[in-house]
Amino acid sequence: MAAAIWKGIEPDRQNRPSPRRITVVSVPEQVWIPLTAETPEEGLLLTGGRKVIRFQPVCIPETQLPSYSPVCGEVLRFETVPHPLQGALRCAVTEVAPRQKALRGIPPAAEGIPGAEMILRVAGSAAILEELSGEPLYDTLKGMQTDGVECLAAAAFDEDPYSSAEEAAFSCDTEAALDGLALAAAAIGAKTMRVICPGETGRRKLRGESASLWQDAGTRYPVWPLLSQKPAFQHAGIIGIQACIALSDAVRAGVPQTDTVISVSGEGVPEPKNVKVLIGTPVRAVLEACGLGIRSREFTVVMGSSWNGAAVQDLSAPVMAVTRSLLVLPVGKKRETRACIGCGACERACPAGLALWRAAELFQRKRPPKALLDAWEQRCLGCNTCTFGCPAGLGMPLLFAERRQKEADAG
Repeated sequence: MAAAIWKGIEPDRQNRPSPRRITVVSVPEQVWIPLTAETPEEGLLLTGGRKVIRFQPVCIPETQLPSYSPVCGEVLRFETVPHPLQGALRCAVTEVAPRQKALRGIPPAAEGIPGAEMILRVAGSAAILEELSGEPLYDTLKGMQTDGVECLAAAAFDEDPYSSAEEAAFSCDTEAALDGLALAAAAIGAKTMRVICPGETGRRKLRGESASLWQDAGTRYPVWPLLSQKPAFQHAGIIGIQACIALSDAVRAGVPQTDTVISVSGEGVPEPKNVKVLIGTPVRAVLEACGLGIRSREFTVVMGSSWNGAAVQDLSAPVMAVTRSLLVLPVGKKRETRACIGCGACERACPAGLALWRAAELFQRKRPPKALLDAWEQRCLGCNTCTFGCPAGLGMPLLFAERRQKEADAG
């Protein structure tokens, strides 16, 4: 029954940046290059005090993606910083040189559509992350190749109501996005391709031969689970549009992924913007470039989606390929909640078919049914669709978090 009535929610997108413009943020005085190794010394190619050139590998671990320097400069030290998306993140703190030169020939460039194995190899060596899943693009494409995905879709839409970074990246770099999608499709052997984007952008950017690629993203959240119910997407896979652009740059120009487009928005931002920044740029530098003299007592900065992002504890935390957005909110700003009215909007919105109204009722009991709630918590996707669909402001992830806190306090 839940699958039959499930239709997602319609989020309010009034506060998001314009998807037609990207502001390039100047190179900061320092970048904090994220290191992917599992141990401090694994795969490290240099020490503090060493000079680096743009696109030079800094760390090449055995089982993780390599880390490249996005700038010329001097590695001052290695430091671990709390990162809202990665936990404790070790970084190479690098002072940027006044003159920038690039190291050439990483990885090999190619024309036309090369073989599948070469495309996959370049995706791995260029350290491309697929921004929707946060996984290496190599792993994502290899899995789709193994699964026999027949249709590959590129996500040029933003489900977060405060963000339009994916749509802006596609709108401003359409040619590279389509080229990268074609390369990714060739790598996995997909028969068809689609670009999922909002109607206005689709009509404006996809014309002529590429017009047939357009699939309207619609206006409801979550986009992909809703589209995947359609017969045309039953055997489809999806990757982020910025991963497509990075793949095109790697294959055609021989450069690793060292920049990304993110949205900076929220009630603390005078003018929401989409900005293009180097990977490793500290959050503080991004906010300053947007005219925000941030002090922790005044604002809370959330990295990632407004649905389920995490607060930035240290403004030195670097932007990564999976950052997607920075949401700036006044300190103390909380979502108002009221008692459940039993309207059922949460159940219609939930992609897992969970009934928030029923959970709220069970949580009020002196002895809530532990087995049932444990099962529901395992099924909960943590997407917060129920929260934004609920007129009372309640949410399943919040209820489960409060439950875990109560259990911890009880010992």
